[in-house]
Amino acid sequence: MPQINEVNLRAGHAAAHAERFLISEEIIRQPDCFPPERHNKMHSMNLEDKDHLLRVMAGRAATLTRLSDEAGVYRVFNEGWSRFTGHTAEDDENNGWLQSVHVDDRAAVMAAHRQATVAQSDVEIQFRLLRRDGTYRWMLDRMSPWLEADGSFGGLVSACTDITSLKETCSATGLDRRAVRFPSVLARLDQAQKFEFASAGVDTLFCETAANILGKTIAEANLPDTVRQVLDQLVRQNLKEIPDDAGSAGTISQEIEFTLHTSARVHHLAAGAIADAEGKLSIFIHDITASVEAQNLQRESLLREELARQKADAAARSRDQFLSVVSHELRSPLNGIQSWAYVLESQVDTTQPVVQRALAGIKTGVTQQVKLIDALLDATQILNGHISLLSEPYSLKAAVQSALDSMRGDAAQKNIEISFTTQLSDVGMIGDTERVQQVVRHLLSNAIKFSNDSAYVQIDISREDDDAVVTVTDNGSGMAPDLISSVFEAFRQVDASSTRREAGLGLGLAVSRRIAEMHGGSLQCESEGVGHGSTFRLVLPLPQ
Repeated sequence: MPQINEVNLRAGHAAAHAERFLISEEIIRQPDCFPPERHNKMHSMNLEDKDHLLRVMAGRAATLTRLSDEAGVYRVFNEGWSRFTGHTAEDDENNGWLQSVHVDDRAAVMAAHRQATVAQSDVEIQFRLLRRDGTYRWMLDRMSPWLEADGSFGGLVSACTDITSLKETCSATGLDRRAVRFPSVLARLDQAQKFEFASAGVDTLFCETAANILGKTIAEANLPDTVRQVLDQLVRQNLKEIPDDAGSAGTISQEIEFTLHTSARVHHLAAGAIADAEGKLSIFIHDITASVEAQNLQRESLLREELARQKADAAARSRDQFLSVVSHELRSPLNGIQSWAYVLESQVDTTQPVVQRALAGIKTGVTQQVKLIDALLDATQILNGHISLLSEPYSLKAAVQSALDSMRGDAAQKNIEISFTTQLSDVGMIGDTERVQQVVRHLLSNAIKFSNDSAYVQIDISREDDDAVVTVTDNGSGMAPDLISSVFEAFRQVDASSTRREAGLGLGLAVSRRIAEMHGGSLQCESEGVGHGSTFRLVLPLPQ
């Protein structure tokens, strides 16, 4: 076995991913190479010997390779580059190579080159390069710094890979866009299914150097069993897809996702491959760990949300069932109290003031409780979708006027003036007029309830596009902005304290919005803040 001598030529910066080019005695002892006694110290070579060694190394690379000096000028171009472009090294020196780059890509390529040189760090870029046959091919260029033996910056190593077929097939098949980004591992098998190229990612993910697998088959290479099985499957899939036309692209195999356990962590990987007309197979493996972990977190979050939603729905159903049962149970004794109050009224001397007040108090209290229980039962049925609406013609103006007339007594007690205007002709609507009146009555009741004495309430009917809009505006207490989004929730109180001034169950707006939605419309709320009044908009679709 020939002895391996390590030349201290490194790609990477400081603690970056350092790769070492290994030059064997067999290479160094080729004709026209410098004498073997001078190969052991890179820094001891003169400029001619160092340049010659770099040319030997670059010439043996499978990709289109260039080497620059510390000033960023490319001095060395390997045989692959020369065969591709049809140029000699002298043609492409001193930025002559830039003439082969597509004019639209030159600025970006030079910017990436300057970035890699100044920062002395890895930079990747895709650009179009003119081939000797006059066609442009897409290249994936990975520039990495190489360091002298003393650690000083020596220049850049640029390795270009032709990804034209990959991009064309991705575009035609809609393949995942990650296939055209530089993969974590990029490798190529020759016609004998032996590795002729492998990127440095092999070392990072598979704990095996790229140099050790070159010239070996998948079975011979020291790869993890999981990786070997995936690569074998890719080979079987793609050898069936070799294109007949040498100028056409092969078909990219369906990606195989798999998991690889290393000493450092668990990697989630996706592998794909494409065969060319010569029977060679390009393999790309992407590390999708971050994406998979993000998807897992999202899936867990959605699962938690779904479980929370199910619990909330179950709690809401239990609450509604409880309210329905309690309402019925309370309704029965109230009916008895109300009936006996009338009997008592017919049997006692109602001329006595104290008796009159007692009977009036009993009847008023019973009536109020019956209304609350009826409202609770109705609200429970509406919110649970246990009622159906009538669908018949009605006049929106008449419905609003009827609701307004029913509320004038409450408004008069607080000396509140209600004005009614309409900007919409009295068109016929389709829906449940009683339920629409119920919504308008509640909006007016709220406006009166939360307004001071001698305030005003405005109700207006207008048209917006294909909708009729009933707007109820007051200059009452208003509400804080953070309450607007929750004001339509069931049992929600603007003032939930035990000392609140206004009574109510907090169901009216929730029921009203539900009725509006059942009509195909909506109920909206606006307020500029506490003390600035409120505006509610009932939107109902006009008949087509």
